[in-house]
Amino acid sequence: LSLGNVAAGTGVTLSSLGDVTTGNVRAETDVRISAGGNLLVGNVSAAASAVLAATGATSSITAGAIDAGILRPSTDPLAQFGVRVDGVGAVTTGAITALGDIGVITRTSALTTGALTAGANVVLLDVGGITTGPIVSGAGDAVYIANHSMAPLIVVNAQGNADYQMLIATAPVRLVGDVNVLGNIQTGRLDIAATGLANVTGAIVAPIGVRILAGNIRLANVTAGFLNLRSDTNLLLGDLDIAGRLVLFAPGTLTAGAVRSSDDIDLEAGGAVTTAAVTAGDSIVVASNTATVSLGQISAGTAGEANGQIGIAAQGNISIAGAAGRGNIGIISVNGAVNTGNITTARDVAVLAATGASLTGVSTGTTRTLYVANASMGSTLLQTLDALGPPSAFDFAPLFALAPVRINGAIGFSGPANTGVFTAGSTTSFAAAAITAGQSLRVDTGGTATFANTATAQQISVTSNDIVIASNGSLGSATTTQLDLNVGTAASVTLGGVSADQAGYRLDAAEIGRLRATNITVTATDAQIRPLVTLQAFNLTGTGAATTGNSFRVDASGRILAAGAVVVSGAGTGDALQLTSAQRIEVVSDSSGALRLLDATGSPGGTLRLTAPNVWVGDAALLAQLATNTSFDGRDALLATPPQTAQQAPTLAGGSIIVSATSNFLVRNGGTPAVRAGFAAGTGGLTINNSGTSPLDVVINGTALEAANVLLTNDRTIERVTFTTGGSGFTPTSTVNGCSPADGCPIVGPETPEEERKVENVATNLATVVTEAPASLADPETRDDEPGDPARSLPEVRMSRLIDLRAVRTVAPVTEPVAGDGNPALWIDVTPPAPAGAPGGGK
Repeated sequence: LSLGNVAAGTGVTLSSLGDVTTGNVRAETDVRISAGGNLLVGNVSAAASAVLAATGATSSITAGAIDAGILRPSTDPLAQFGVRVDGVGAVTTGAITALGDIGVITRTSALTTGALTAGANVVLLDVGGITTGPIVSGAGDAVYIANHSMAPLIVVNAQGNADYQMLIATAPVRLVGDVNVLGNIQTGRLDIAATGLANVTGAIVAPIGVRILAGNIRLANVTAGFLNLRSDTNLLLGDLDIAGRLVLFAPGTLTAGAVRSSDDIDLEAGGAVTTAAVTAGDSIVVASNTATVSLGQISAGTAGEANGQIGIAAQGNISIAGAAGRGNIGIISVNGAVNTGNITTARDVAVLAATGASLTGVSTGTTRTLYVANASMGSTLLQTLDALGPPSAFDFAPLFALAPVRINGAIGFSGPANTGVFTAGSTTSFAAAAITAGQSLRVDTGGTATFANTATAQQISVTSNDIVIASNGSLGSATTTQLDLNVGTAASVTLGGVSADQAGYRLDAAEIGRLRATNITVTATDAQIRPLVTLQAFNLTGTGAATTGNSFRVDASGRILAAGAVVVSGAGTGDALQLTSAQRIEVVSDSSGALRLLDATGSPGGTLRLTAPNVWVGDAALLAQLATNTSFDGRDALLATPPQTAQQAPTLAGGSIIVSATSNFLVRNGGTPAVRAGFAAGTGGLTINNSGTSPLDVVINGTALEAANVLLTNDRTIERVTFTTGGSGFTPTSTVNGCSPADGCPIVGPETPEEERKVENVATNLATVVTEAPASLADPETRDDEPGDPARSLPEVRMSRLIDLRAVRTVAPVTEPVAGDGNPALWIDVTPPAPAGAPGGGK
């Protein structure tokens, strides 16, 4: 059948078992054209509906523009105003416009149309791929693009008009090929199912929602009620603005512009995930199973009482401009690093990475937790948690209960961290700006821990191979009760002095002055390395408190060497300085080495506790001899021999001095032949505890205070020394200023009147006491039977004491070091300049 232009005052019906070829066709009602072969028609304009069909096995349809009910709508109340183009082979049309539905079907080949504008639904069914211009459907209707096999779900009435409701209510079957919409789509709901590419070059507006299942998806901007895109390969999207839930899945890459949803957002890809800002009314999940995640600013929980949780996981690196949520935030890079901007939430934050973590600022709830550690701790845990579920399904408590496994790289914070519990672990280094943790702060690093600003918590523990506390930084505050600095695997430790480049763990005097806590402990107890701990000069300020105060403690598995003066000024009886070594404690008196606690008047104050198998105080040459042989010939005589110039201050000083040892406690005379010095015990006296199983060898020289400013020297000093045997006693040769604890010193006649033995300040006046003492005081034997003093000829009866049974004063044995506790006063930095010639020390 071959015709020119056709125009009818009523309807037009053309039918042929073969080909049909016409010019333009116009009708005042319906247009019905059917061909058993190919159909070729010009423009078609119907006042009611238009139906074009080609039913042959290879029949194709080619038509110009088609409109139904547009130019002159029919007044027939039964008119449908729809367009249906149904072919077997290829279908090609111009623009189609209808007041009703538009349906275009082809069963064996491609489908190509111009713009499609319908007052109701638009349905495109095909097998070989679809290309259209822009598409518009009714506001509450659908654009439905799927496989031709679904055509039987279309109900066609006797007049040839189609009902698509059953079809649209069924999940679409994929057509074989691509879908290309060259322009915008405006509809109520959009469904596309294709094995190839689903490509919409313009914006999509679908208030009900969008669901696309395709081999590859490429969209521009999308505004929809919900969005569900699932690709067999990649997703390439523009901005997405979705009123409901947003789900994007691709086994390949997922790339999008700004992503917004008033509900949950779920972005998952096998490859890289890259987006601009992501904003969810509720929670967010982003995951890459094999590659990286790179996101703009993330915000979750902007709507009402939403959970606002964020879960981000990737095999590779994760980069986030920033994240804000109402609930927990979990970030895990299984094999890479995490790099984020500011993170803010009212709940917990867990950042787990393999090779490093670089964060700006982090703020959690004041009683919540910030945890930064190795991804191996959470690769199973976090992947089984559901960030899109209730808070109980996204709980990090089992993770937080574990000690952190170190990230195989560095951890750095360039901005402030505010939380309740701060925990971080890394292998190479840790660096932080300000940290405020309401409860505890724990850092564990195999490298250097750097604090560029204040770091505060009630409990602080820092494990590292070195530490840097910048001039603007500090560790602890007035509310910090315990501050533990744990040395990792450094072979040497230097505390005090001035900063200089050197290997090992270094905490200089200025940095020690930036420590703030009631109790401060430096621990270097690696059993294999046994590092040397060297104390250079540093000052601390005590609280002056009588019962409670501060303590500074050093625990070492190796030797502790005091080569500079460690001074606690303003010490009250509650303040303590404690050294514990598994090998020995050495104080090098001729290099200004000293351990002194002095009260506000300069007299010995506080408590000095020394615990080690051996405690030695003397010049470097003596200490070197002792290191070779603790019992060398002439040792005791050398210990009694004073230096050429008497020391200006005692080497050991404390209101109470408590020494616990198992082998030797040796203190060389630092005074003169007339007045022996070396230690200065305050009114609390000196307590010596044998904590071993063999007799303890004690040869010491020093002074003690009997009462405020009343100094005991030489044979009187032993009156303020308490020996606690611990069941094994002391060697028979043990002496205090040459006096045996078993036999004491023979005292014949009165000593110098008490008022002449008073000193105002032991620290500064001891040199005067020892230098002005008469030479006759050097040896008790020279004072026997002096003429002119009848009292001296009177014998004094003193009981000899068996040193393994009794003590000069009996107290309970001290077997464990005791740390001071009490109010949270400060250790204040009053560091003096390093002594001339004193070795420096730095990082």
